[in-house]
Amino acid sequence: MAQERLIRLVRVLTLLQEGKALSSSDLAEKLNVTPRTIFRDLHTLEQAGILIEYRGERGYELKDSVFATRLPLSPSELISLLLLRSCSAVSANSPFMRSATEIIDKLAKNTMGNTAEKLLRSVPEIISHDRFALGIPEGELSWFATLLTACIEKRVCSMKYEYFSNNTRVSTGLHPYHLHSCENSWYVIGHSTTHGEIRTFKVCRIYSLDLLEESFTPPRRFDIQSHLKGAWRLIPDGETYDVQVEFSPAVARRAAEQQWHYTQQQAMTPDGRCIMNFRVSGLDEIKEWILRFGAGVYVRKPLKLRQMVVDSARNILEQYRPEVVTEAVSEPRQSGRRP
Repeated sequence: MAQERLIRLVRVLTLLQEGKALSSSDLAEKLNVTPRTIFRDLHTLEQAGILIEYRGERGYELKDSVFATRLPLSPSELISLLLLRSCSAVSANSPFMRSATEIIDKLAKNTMGNTAEKLLRSVPEIISHDRFALGIPEGELSWFATLLTACIEKRVCSMKYEYFSNNTRVSTGLHPYHLHSCENSWYVIGHSTTHGEIRTFKVCRIYSLDLLEESFTPPRRFDIQSHLKGAWRLIPDGETYDVQVEFSPAVARRAAEQQWHYTQQQAMTPDGRCIMNFRVSGLDEIKEWILRFGAGVYVRKPLKLRQMVVDSARNILEQYRPEVVTEAVSEPRQSGRRP
C-alpha cells in the first residue's frame, strides 16, 4: 500500500510539473482514484515542502518544486533562446520542433517566470530579420551579445566603427534601438551621437565596443518597419524615386518569379521581357541589385539611377581594360531592343 501511494505521489508531481493547472477531478480521473484521495496526496506533498497553488476553477499547479531548477540565464541569453524558437528553419509542425519549443518555454518559465513573457513580447521591438543569418564569426559574437544586452537594458555603448567604402574610422556614442539580420549579415540601428541622427551599422565592421552604465530613452515613435519603409534593403535615403527597369528575355522569368520589394509591380511583354516598377527611398542599394543582372537589365528611369549604373559599368570595364581584346570591344552591337 505504501509503495502504491509513493508511486501515485510521484505521478501527481509529474502531472503538475507539465505546467498545466489540473483540478482534483482531473487528477482523480487520470490516476483512477477518488478526489478525496487526491486531496490527501496534495496535502502530503505540501507537508514535504512542495508548494502547490490553488487557482480556483483552473485547479492546482506547482508554484515551485525541487524539479524546477532555475538556471542562471541572463535576459540576453533567454531572448536568444526565444529568438531561436521563432526563427527556426524546422517546420513548426515537426515533432522535433514541438518538443524543442516546449523545452524552451519551460526553461523560460523556470528561469524568469512572468518576466519571460515580457521578454518574448519585446523580441519584435529589438530584433528582426528578413532571413535568419547563417552565423556570426567567432570574433563578432561578443559585439552581438553586448549590443543585445544594450537593446534590452536601454544602455549606451561607446563604439568605434570602420567604413569600408572610404576607409575611414569613427568613434561615437550609440543608443542601440534594434538588431536586424539581412542577407546573412547583422546590423544595429540606433542613434549615433557623432552623427546626431539614427544610423545603421554593420556589426562585422565594429572594432571596439563598450557597454556603459549610462542609459537612454528610445523615441516613442521609433518602429523598425516604419524606419525601413521605402528602403530597398536597409538604408532609407530621404528622397523617394519611381524606378522602372526592363529585363531581357534571358533573365525575365527568373527576375519575375521573386518578390524583391513590397512596392513591386511588373508586367511581361509579348516578346518575353519583363518591366518592373518600384518606389524606393534612395538609389545606392537598388543600384547594387541591378548590377547583379549585368547586361540582362536596362534602367528606364530615373536618369540618375541609369547614370549610376553606367558609371559602375565603366569602372568595371576600366578594371579589366589591360586584358580586354580590342577587336572584341569594338565590334558593333547587333540591332535589336535593349538590352
